[in-house]
Amino acid sequence: MKTSFLLPAALAAALCTGAAAGAPERASRHPAAVRTPAAAEAVAVWSEERDGNCDIFCARRTGGAWEAARALSCDPHRDFRPAVDQGPDGTLWAVWTRASRGRRLLYACRFDGRRWTDPERLPAGSTWAMAPSVHITAQGGVWIAWAGHRGGDDDIFYTRRSAAGWTEPRRVHAENAAPDVLPCLLPGPGGQPALRWTRHAGGCRYESVIAHWDGRRWTEPRAVPDARAGDAERRTIRRLCAAAPFRRRSLDPMLCYGNGSGRRAVRLSDLRTSAPPADAPRAAREALLILGFGDSITQGYPYLKEPG
Repeated sequence: MKTSFLLPAALAAALCTGAAAGAPERASRHPAAVRTPAAAEAVAVWSEERDGNCDIFCARRTGGAWEAARALSCDPHRDFRPAVDQGPDGTLWAVWTRASRGRRLLYACRFDGRRWTDPERLPAGSTWAMAPSVHITAQGGVWIAWAGHRGGDDDIFYTRRSAAGWTEPRRVHAENAAPDVLPCLLPGPGGQPALRWTRHAGGCRYESVIAHWDGRRWTEPRAVPDARAGDAERRTIRRLCAAAPFRRRSLDPMLCYGNGSGRRAVRLSDLRTSAPPADAPRAAREALLILGFGDSITQGYPYLKEPG
């Protein structure tokens, strides 16, 4: 099964411009300290195919300029579908999926203002965990959600970091027969996290649903309209992406940044619109994000297709 999402033409042009910004710096297992231990204006994270493998890269924007990209993973297995968020004190958490011997595992690392920690494997409760999302609350709490299954259809699971480490993975919603995929954590009421994801609604139809953490449990999911970026947000994203160290083979880039209404984390593949007019430039029509699906929608990851 294949599904195509259109990347807005202006944003596609910005990403193509960023592609020429230079190759990422290959970091060791212990990356060098970043110069500025302050909150970044923006953070970008993506996976990239290099030398026959796929690793996770990250770059911070401070002082109006992007720092050199650094590799967060240097593992021989394939790492992909990364997510990132920044806390109020500048702490960063990045999380991704690793394909290892037929399994899909979760890994994460943290930037404390000076250095990135080594990747750690997260408890997922199964050996199939995909499309993770991470959120840091205003109080510094770290939440991670993903789509996974334990022998049935995909469901949404979560864990959060406590003083004793990561909590036991739990399902967000009641068991059901519908695949639940592509979770996205975001700020919710009262400083608590909210969680949005996609649920199969029959046939070829999917719907967006959302649940909120009420301090003890997740609320019952309810259907909501698809999220769309406004013009002002698109302009901000284009500006930030224009000089970002993405390359043409940068996979599934995600951007975390601050704006007037607070912090935003945006997966660029989610900025989709309807098909462009037939008289649009060919490059705009063909700047597509392709999601290659296997037996689960969450296996796919998009890449920027070079116009023909």
